[in-house]
Amino acid sequence: MFLKLLALGTVGAFLGVILKKYSRELVIFLEIAVAVIAVIIVKDNLFSTLSDFGKVFSSFYAGAEIFKAVFKASAVTVMAKLGAEVCRESSIGLMGDIVELGGRVMLIILAFPFIEKVTEIALAFVK
Repeated sequence: MFLKLLALGTVGAFLGVILKKYSRELVIFLEIAVAVIAVIIVKDNLFSTLSDFGKVFSSFYAGAEIFKAVFKASAVTVMAKLGAEVCRESSIGLMGDIVELGGRVMLIILAFPFIEKVTEIALAFVK
């Protein structure tokens, strides 16, 4: 899998350099296409790894809920970073900052159920 991603990145960078000479606007579409192909390459290994993480988290109290929150937070982080970098690459830095801010707000929202469970567990120990 790593070699596929390495080859994809190398070919994508090579095509990006060539494409940038002729049309800077099309480089963004190339970057998005490379990112989508990378997700497709990683998809199979990701699902097997996620099932392993699910088994680990299921042994904890409220493990399924914690696992969902961690998975969603990871996905939001990756998508926000990718979106922000695409915006910055297209010379719209402020839009990239807005995308990152939106990702951070989503992480705070996703953290509320986790904080609630941790508080419940802590209160159960106190009683």
